[in-house]
Amino acid sequence: LRYYADSTQKGLFFAVEKSPRKSLILLSLFLFGSAMTKPTFAEMFVPAVGILMLCELFVRCFQKEKKEEAGVYFKNCIAMLLCALPSLLYILLQFLAYFIWGGSYGADEGLIITKFLEVWSLFTDNVILSFFCGLAFPMYILLLDPRFFLKDMLGRVSLLGYGISFLQAALFAEGGVKLAHGDFLWPMMSGMMLLFTTACLRWMELQEKCQNTRKRRFFLSLGWGLFLAHFVAGILLIRSFFVGA
Repeated sequence: LRYYADSTQKGLFFAVEKSPRKSLILLSLFLFGSAMTKPTFAEMFVPAVGILMLCELFVRCFQKEKKEEAGVYFKNCIAMLLCALPSLLYILLQFLAYFIWGGSYGADEGLIITKFLEVWSLFTDNVILSFFCGLAFPMYILLLDPRFFLKDMLGRVSLLGYGISFLQAALFAEGGVKLAHGDFLWPMMSGMMLLFTTACLRWMELQEKCQNTRKRRFFLSLGWGLFLAHFVAGILLIRSFFVGA
């Protein structure tokens, strides 16, 4: 993703610059496989990448120093669109089957727009507290290094991906008896996962590059406490499922 957003950067996990066509094919296949399993990740990821790349294209078209690169970048945008096209068509087919053709069992109202955070409030007594507790670690890394999340493509995708998925969870639902199923909370979980992954990667990078100052090491070490708190909360949640059963 970094490579196709800015050809001067290398791939984060794969050597994209050595075989870009192969990387695009793999991305398309894995994204389609993810959508077929459950389209919640693609519902978050594809809009986030699309919006960011369109914004970058707009900037390159109107900035004189980047105007010459706009044509090359437009080709990258088309390449990424083709990668996402199979997943988008599959999601559209599911949408038609469930909400238009009546395949969603028990959802007599289909897709609806709810009051803000109405569905989320069914699962917690305090949405704001749940929000901050659920994202304590990535928000802390964001405060430590906001420049990364605003300037780096991976940081921006994770931040925008969570924002898009949060709006989906806050505004959309299936009507009727499936309102309480919280189906659109799942894309938000995918957004949280991407944000957590990005925060962990940046946290490790900061620790490797950390200058030998007590203040810097102290603030970075606080991340361990927050990360451990998330881990313990997850274990307790899993335990509650078995105890409740």
